[in-house]
Amino acid sequence: MKTNSLIHLADAVNEAVALQTQDPHVATDVRELARSTAMRTIAGIAVVDTSVVEGAKEERRKLFATYQQDAGELEAMLKKHGVEYLVTCPTKAWKTICAEHPLYTVQPDVDGRITVDATWLKDIESVVMKKISRIPLISFCVGGTMAAAGVIAGLGLGVYPLIGAVCAFFVGGKIVGACAERFYFEDDHVRTKALANLEVKLITRKLSGSSSETLRFLLPAHTEATKGVQVKIHLPNAPEDVQANLLRAAEHFDLTLHTVAEAVRLDEEVVTAFVRHRWSRYQELEQMAEARRQEIERQRQERLERMRDPIVTVSHGTATAIIVQYGGEFPVEQTVINRVLNSSALI
Repeated sequence: MKTNSLIHLADAVNEAVALQTQDPHVATDVRELARSTAMRTIAGIAVVDTSVVEGAKEERRKLFATYQQDAGELEAMLKKHGVEYLVTCPTKAWKTICAEHPLYTVQPDVDGRITVDATWLKDIESVVMKKISRIPLISFCVGGTMAAAGVIAGLGLGVYPLIGAVCAFFVGGKIVGACAERFYFEDDHVRTKALANLEVKLITRKLSGSSSETLRFLLPAHTEATKGVQVKIHLPNAPEDVQANLLRAAEHFDLTLHTVAEAVRLDEEVVTAFVRHRWSRYQELEQMAEARRQEIERQRQERLERMRDPIVTVSHGTATAIIVQYGGEFPVEQTVINRVLNSSALI
C-alpha cells in the first residue's frame, strides 16, 4: 500500500521526467562550459551558437530515453516474477534522496550481517599505546613529588635534604615502575591482557550508545563499508504479504535495503564482533567482551528509539523500483524529493 509520500514520489517522478525530457536541467558547470564554447566571433560580431547548449540538452534527453527503457524493462521483469512494486524512479535521483534524507544503504547477507567501518580501531590502539608510553613520565613525576617531600622532611629533621630528595626520587619512581611492570609488562614485553583490558574498555565506551547512535558512528558515509567488521542487524517484523513479496524478489534479484537508523537494532554481539576483529593482536579480548554483553544489551534496549520505515529496492540500469516499504509513513520528506527531482540529480 502506498503512503502519501510514496504517491507524491511517483507523481513527482512522472512529472519531472516529462518536464525535463522537454527542457532538461543541465549541470551548472556543463552549462557554463557550453556557453563559453558557444561564444563565437563572425565578421567581427559576437555571436552565441545556441546549438552548443542544445547539444548538451540533447545528451540529457538521451539519458531520459535510456531511463524510460530501463524502467519499462525493470517493471516487466518484476511483473514476470510476480514481484509487486510501489514506485519506479531514476537510480541517481533515488541515491541522492537517500544521501540527503539520509537513509542508510546496505545489503545484508543471508545471516543479516553488514560490513561496518573499522578504521576507528587505529585510534583506539593509538590511545592504548599512549597510555603505556606515559608510564616513564608518571614515574618521573611521582619520583619528583616524593623528592620534594624528602627535601622538606630533611629540612624539618635537620638531616641532609639532598640525600632525602635523591632517595625519595628513586623510591617513588621504583614504586610506579613496579606497579607498571606488574600490570603492563611481563619479561620486558607488554602484557597482552593489560592492553586487551584497556582496549575493550575503549571499544565498549565507543559503542555504548543506542543502536541508532552506534549505526551512525559505524556507517559515517551512510553506506556499507567495503571492508571492516561484520555485525548483525535486526529490523521490525514485516507483514506476511511483504514477506511473500520479498521471497519472490530474492529468487531473481539482488536486493538493497534502505532504512533510517532508528529502524535498526544492532545485534548484542556488536562489541564482541570488534573484539574478534582484534583477536590476532589481543587474544583475550573476546572473553572480556562477553562479560559486558548483557549489560550493553540492556542499555541498548532502554535507549532503542522508535523503529520506522525499512525500504527495499531493485535496480536495473538507470532505474530503481521500490518494492517494499512498511512500518509507517514513508520517511523521506517531500521537500527533499522535490529538490532532488527538480534538479540535474534526477538522472
